[in-house]
Amino acid sequence: MKAFKNVKQAYRKDIEALQQAMLGDTIKIDKKEYIRVETDDLKKTINQKKEYKANLETGEVLPASQGSDKLVHEMEWPSDKETGQKKGKGDVVDKDKLHQKIDLLNERLDQYNEQSELSSLKLQSLTNQRKVAFEALSNLIGKQSDTLTSIVRNFRN
Repeated sequence: MKAFKNVKQAYRKDIEALQQAMLGDTIKIDKKEYIRVETDDLKKTINQKKEYKANLETGEVLPASQGSDKLVHEMEWPSDKETGQKKGKGDVVDKDKLHQKIDLLNERLDQYNEQSELSSLKLQSLTNQRKVAFEALSNLIGKQSDTLTSIVRNFRN
């Protein structure tokens, strides 16, 4: 259970970072919207292809696959309409592709939510089975005690 919780937290952290990026400055070029990527950390988060796995024994999060999506690329800003001045170059990401990546991470998070729900149900079932077994054992010990008490009573009489 702890492992699933940690994996879900890792996915939530990535989703939150990408959602923060969606709030950044946008540039519209040829009917496409691009978002400026201001920091190297954000660029790294956007470009990394991440999938997490849980180590059920230790509860730690293991990156299952690493790679790069190369969603961030350098682009020259369009000229300022008022001054006619070029604004220079900078890193941008296609808003649609970033949205697709957020959707993918949300799907993976949902899968872990389903897995943790199934694990909770299994744990609840095992707990109920244990309870039934202890009740049966308790009843058996109680009957054995009653039988022994009855035998001892019969010897005294």
